[in-house]
Amino acid sequence: MIQYFDLDHVGSSPSVFNPEKLLWLNGHYLKNSSGKDLVPLVKEQLGPLTDPLPQASDPDHWTRVAEELKGRSKTLVELAQFARPFLDKSRAIDPEARKKILTPANIPVLEHLTLTLRSLSDWTGENLRNVFSQASEALHLKLGEIAQPVRVAITGKTVSPGIFDVLLLAGREATLARMDEALRLSREPLSDV
Repeated sequence: MIQYFDLDHVGSSPSVFNPEKLLWLNGHYLKNSSGKDLVPLVKEQLGPLTDPLPQASDPDHWTRVAEELKGRSKTLVELAQFARPFLDKSRAIDPEARKKILTPANIPVLEHLTLTLRSLSDWTGENLRNVFSQASEALHLKLGEIAQPVRVAITGKTVSPGIFDVLLLAGREATLARMDEALRLSREPLSDV
């Protein structure tokens, strides 16, 4: 083995630190880790939750959240930030998302979906798909046009997993509370932002 390593084969140029490659590599390892293995690391990054959602006491919920979000994250810090809306009642709304999405133009979408979701007794992916499909037809809008205000309402961001996964991970109570808050914000003048 020693014969393969000698100074004649050492390059003279200095080494290069590539942060983009390091982020890619880190993301690769996150994607290939199990959600269950990531839970303690996410908990460490999050620290104590200020106002935990009821499902945050369920270890399986933490695993589902980590499993769903690990492919979208490049670092544990990012994973923890993406996870917070699905574990804690408090969540910040990105000011740009608030300004662009939670506007009076989206009040009909939020009102329609809040009312329909509130009457939904069985919170399943299939039922949520049906609600959004019917809302899309009733409001004459594409799924993306009705999903985006809901996404911002639930996660506070314009980027997230698929809308049905978002609603399932957040749960019924948190979804409805955040939809009500989004409606209130949509009615407020933007100067109050």
